[in-house]
This record gives sequence, structure tokens and C-alpha cells, in this order.
Amino acid sequence: MKYTKLIKFFFWFFIFFWVFMIFVFSFIYINPSFEEGPKWEEIDKVENFVEIQVKFYEISPPFFIIFNGKEFLTLSAICPFRRAILKYDKENKVFVCPSHGEKFDLNGNPLNRKVNRLKKLSLTIKGGNIYVFLGKGG
Repeated sequence: MKYTKLIKFFFWFFIFFWVFMIFVFSFIYINPSFEEGPKWEEIDKVENFVEIQVKFYEISPPFFIIFNGKEFLTLSAICPFRRAILKYDKENKVFVCPSHGEKFDLNGNPLNRKVNRLKKLSLTIKGGNIYVFLGKGG
């Protein structure tokens, strides 16, 4: 009988411990932090963008990084209507769909308003490197 209190203590301690661990690990895996998540991929360095420019990255999914001299913007390079990979027209500063000719401005808005705007991808800068959120990791 004198071990009853000790047994109850360890029983409740282990119950509490495992509930706590399940909570902690489920929180980590449901909401992974920036460093732990395989979803963010290092794409380029900030120092490679010295002037206003657009760069195309043929990664899955393909995308453009636009630097306007102050800020970075990441847009999908896939046409929301025909699913074709867009081309950048440097002379007119627009993205053009080779399938149906739709043009998008550098903010991803369609110029003739017949299709949806281009999807924005999340971008962050850390330690002078540019990271882009490419979707769920695996």
C-alpha cells in the first residue's frame, strides 16, 4: 500500500508527459518554423540584384523574381488560363503567354482583364539570401 502514491504519481506524470510531447510535436509539424521547413528554398543572393530586373527560375513550379530597385516580388511563371510557361518581354516590360497572347504587368495583373492575375509566391530574405516558398515539402 505504501507504493500506491508513488505508482499514481508516475502514472499521472507519464500521462502528462506524453500529452505534452504530442502537443509540442504536433505544433512543430503543423506549423514548422522557417529553419525547419523544407518548403523554403534558397534561390539567389540579394547582391545579384543590383538594378531593376526580372529573373526567370525554371524550378518546379517555375517563377519570376522581380526587383524594382527597392522591393522583391515573386510571381508564378504559369499562365492561369492555359497553364503555359510565360515569357518575359524585356522591351515592353510585360509577361506574355505564348499560347494565347495574354499579357501581364510586372505586378501580375492581366492587361486585358480576361484572365486571373498571376499567383504570388512568398519570398523572404535572410542573411543576404533570397528564399522562396515553393509549397509543401516532402
